[in-house]
Amino acid sequence: MVYDQLPHHYIISTGGQSEQSNGIYLRKNCGTEHEIGVGIDASLWKALFHLPVNSWTHVALTFSQSTGLKVYVDGQLVTSDLSGSERFYVKTDFNQFANIVVGQSNDLSLDQSSSGVAVWKLTHADTAHSKADLAAHAGKK
Repeated sequence: MVYDQLPHHYIISTGGQSEQSNGIYLRKNCGTEHEIGVGIDASLWKALFHLPVNSWTHVALTFSQSTGLKVYVDGQLVTSDLSGSERFYVKTDFNQFANIVVGQSNDLSLDQSSSGVAVWKLTHADTAHSKADLAAHAGKK
């Protein structure tokens, strides 16, 4: 299957796109549109944004249930979802999406190779970064 013909392509996922898991996902939709989502139980925070092509881009997000989801591209706030929305959620005793996966969704249902993705740093949710921190890493490979 050709990458550009897919309805969407996961870049990184911990299962937040699934109604059976809590987590986060980043995926490329059509063209330059990208989507970041955070799913926690019956709530989903989701933000759409565009990224330039053929260019290294720094993408960062901040999230808490009380302040919502904020997405930064090259150090600039580009979009947010402060309140989230309700989603269909099925609580299970076993989290089948416990691993972080780069290049495809956690259900591994499609062969979706990803090129040009580099994970620079994953930071624990309790670590706060200032706008200056985010701007300092903008455009770095």
